[in-house]
Amino acid sequence: MLNTRSWLPQNRLRIYTVGLHASLATRHILPPPTPPSPCSLLDMLHPGLPLVREDGLTAQQRENLAFAKGQAKKYPGCLAIVSLDRNPSAQWTTGFGVHGVVNALRTGNDLVWLLQHNGSSEHVALSRCLHPMERCALQGFRAEQLVGMSKSGVLRATGNAMSTAVVAAAFKRCMEVMAARFGPCFPHSIQQQDKERERRLLAINLLREHIALLEAQEALLRRKSCKE
Repeated sequence: MLNTRSWLPQNRLRIYTVGLHASLATRHILPPPTPPSPCSLLDMLHPGLPLVREDGLTAQQRENLAFAKGQAKKYPGCLAIVSLDRNPSAQWTTGFGVHGVVNALRTGNDLVWLLQHNGSSEHVALSRCLHPMERCALQGFRAEQLVGMSKSGVLRATGNAMSTAVVAAAFKRCMEVMAARFGPCFPHSIQQQDKERERRLLAINLLREHIALLEAQEALLRRKSCKE
């Protein structure tokens, strides 16, 4: 059980199931990978996007945004995130997105909004939506991996995707445990098993061909005996 927050600024707890071949599996449960220092949401934001952009919102989205701004005043200086397509009051009671951590991104085209209040009664330092490429960065994807996809396709694909940094960390931990067990011969041992598997498959295929040949010979003999 790993939390994405240990690698990326996204608070999502997930169970990762790892399957190991019986010849490589250890007798004990694999210890979890050691997480690095978590990065900040500010590291994921594109510096070239405008700080304030509230045009093109529906009436319901504007109402939700007004409520979210009121709640953001309670956290001056903190970067807050809220989905304008859902009820922000229900999310904010659980601390949704406050202090620069995004809760699990949802699959779909929800308008995820960034807010930062400077502490004054009126002024909001940051108010804009989260760009699709920024949402990709929150899952560990690089922009070049999504070339050719539409905006809606990117949001659907990355909303409920596995965070690549967590998967890579889990896989790396498995390799470390296997290398510790087999030592420097670990890659060689896998190669040997692959060769052994190829040898068995070849033997099975030859056996099947031999059986088919015997069945064909038997069928030919039966036809000859019927004619006689």
